[in-house]
Amino acid sequence: MVPDLEILILYILGFGIPRSFLHSPIGAFILASAISILIIYILLKTKFMEKVFNVNVIRRPKELREYVNLWIVTGLSSLTHVFIDYLHHSYNPILWPIYPIYIEGPIAYLIGYLNATLVVHLASVIILVIILAYASWKMRTSILKIITSLQKMYKVFVEPGSLQFS
Repeated sequence: MVPDLEILILYILGFGIPRSFLHSPIGAFILASAISILIIYILLKTKFMEKVFNVNVIRRPKELREYVNLWIVTGLSSLTHVFIDYLHHSYNPILWPIYPIYIEGPIAYLIGYLNATLVVHLASVIILVIILAYASWKMRTSILKIITSLQKMYKVFVEPGSLQFS
């Protein structure tokens, strides 16, 4: 979600463009990753997850190698965000800084922005339900119990390797 921080910032600063450099592949991989790692560092240092969500954070990066892994994972996540946005949004600076123009996404171009947005969001909901159904099956609990428990949601989406599958 880090690339979407720029939308709020651009809006507050009075810019009319909805997306900028964080929605380009280069901006997503380099700057969005740096912002993500800074956010992760702050959350871990302040023990935000433990205090607010009452969860036990198992994995804390300590070595340079672990931060490099974080950079790669957050970079790929941001690139995925940019790619999904590109599929269904207008105003994508997908070729920035090589060619700084906004490009219409292919699904939006074919069926219109609103329909493209509905298709992508429907696909996202289906994927979410599949993930929750799988976690429910593996944890031998209901989807309702997962989505009403911050601790279970944290385990499913942040530290799935820590799940106790019985």
